[in-house]
Amino acid sequence: MKTYYFSVLFGCLLVGCGGPVTPSNTFYLKVERAPASSDHRQETVVTFQTPPKAEISVGAGQDRSSITFDAINSDVNRECVVRLAVERQESQTDGKSNVAILIRLEMQNGPSAGGPSIYTVDANKSLNSMLDVTVAEGDFALDEPMTLGTSNGDPITLVVRPIRDL
Repeated sequence: MKTYYFSVLFGCLLVGCGGPVTPSNTFYLKVERAPASSDHRQETVVTFQTPPKAEISVGAGQDRSSITFDAINSDVNRECVVRLAVERQESQTDGKSNVAILIRLEMQNGPSAGGPSIYTVDANKSLNSMLDVTVAEGDFALDEPMTLGTSNGDPITLVVRPIRDL
């Protein structure tokens, strides 16, 4: 009889006893920098999986964009992308140029939020000083703001907040 109980206990320890699975409190962030970055255009794509029900927001300064995933297909994780791009547009004759900065939250085969902002800057101002992505790949805590880099000196923050059923 002792052997039976020991075998059951050992089996539960190996495979689990069928109790509810505790969701992870972290998510993995993958960072891909476009190899064709130049003084004309730079782009970084940050990819991550969200919990099945989540609110994702990204912002810099006063600008904020968000996407919410609710009960529709809530049993699957979703891949999200934050696209961070800066592009120098036409040069002007007065030593200035227009620079477009894009901070866009995108969902694979789904919605996106955020559009480009246009700034007039000195023609010799580096794109990296306009948009500097400093985040490294790794695991990050859910429900806590994390800094992806800076846009015109303002921190770019990402928050992945799980929506819990009440």
